[in-house]
Amino acid sequence: MKAIILFIAALATIASTQTEPMLVYVKSADTDVLSKPSGKSETLYTAKAGETLKVLEEDGKYYRVKTTKDIVGYVFKLRVTSEKPGSASDESLDNLFGEKKIGKRSGAMDEGSSSHSIRGREKDPSAKKK
Repeated sequence: MKAIILFIAALATIASTQTEPMLVYVKSADTDVLSKPSGKSETLYTAKAGETLKVLEEDGKYYRVKTTKDIVGYVFKLRVTSEKPGSASDESLDNLFGEKKIGKRSGAMDEGSSSHSIRGREKDPSAKKK
């Protein structure tokens, strides 16, 4: 009986130490997967923006990763993110399509947002002085 309890406890310990692998996603187009954690090392593979990489370990400014093509190498940490593509927060999209964030309000930038959108041109053409 004690042997079964010890076996179950050992399995629980092993299961609790095994975590899901950390996944990162390539932020920048043409991100190099390198042979060593150095910008001067050989490029093993060029990952595309949005591509998923499995992190095997951290090494200073680099992650040691495994690509979907089973290539193991190093990628600079700033070239990847832990956020899945398309799951970006609203704040990262504030300036998309010319929106200007003002405090908690946002509004589209348009010609009327400045007093003179074209130099020398008045807002109301009928208001010209003679």
